[in-house]
Amino acid sequence: MNIDNPEYDEETGLNLFLRLGAPWLMHKTGCPDIDTYLNGGVAKGKLTEFVGNVASGKTQLCLSLIANQLIDDGKEQNKIVYIDTNGSFRSNRLLQMLKSRGVQDENTAKEMLKRVFIARIYDEKDLRVVLSDIQVVQNLALIVIDSIGAALAFTAWGYSEGGRRIQDEIIAMLRYMTHRGCAIVTTNHFVYWRGKPSPSLGKRWIQAVDFRYLLFKLSGSNCYIQLINSKYFKVHYL
Repeated sequence: MNIDNPEYDEETGLNLFLRLGAPWLMHKTGCPDIDTYLNGGVAKGKLTEFVGNVASGKTQLCLSLIANQLIDDGKEQNKIVYIDTNGSFRSNRLLQMLKSRGVQDENTAKEMLKRVFIARIYDEKDLRVVLSDIQVVQNLALIVIDSIGAALAFTAWGYSEGGRRIQDEIIAMLRYMTHRGCAIVTTNHFVYWRGKPSPSLGKRWIQAVDFRYLLFKLSGSNCYIQLINSKYFKVHYL
């Protein structure tokens, strides 16, 4: 292979395994069809975002991902942090998911839930505090931020007045966690920019995410999932 060819793209072994959906690099959602659309699941050590309108299934998907991690026997010591900006987290819903997936003993299910730490935040200041505090947590496998668009709303409104600096700080803190192998999942919403829909928070945030998926609610319990941004796959959406 001619490496001087401008069409040649250098790729690390890790990125190759990610692109191929290596099972040992993925957190499964517990829904095989969804995992297929996610190219195997949510990648460890990467930042994945689910973007969509209200009631499109973003929080439900995050809870499904968490439930599957709790059930996975190989991750009994791993911890999960759920950062909630809008009060959408419901422990009873997560408990129902565990029971529906075979955890019938309520005491066992409640013991599993002790590995999930909930942080209620309201703005970027709260988010920075939480991200700083959890950097010392051992065996942290998954962080969910629901929603990043709400937590960093001020940074988009005041982008030229310190908003970009705050975004850069938050992104650096998230990158520190991914470099430790932690998977980070964020939810976001669409805004309209020059007449076209775009994930909120602007270009800086859009480029920081490794994998971004569009979620769209269809009739009944069905949903539509599409990869719209990726650093590892060629997509033609945004």
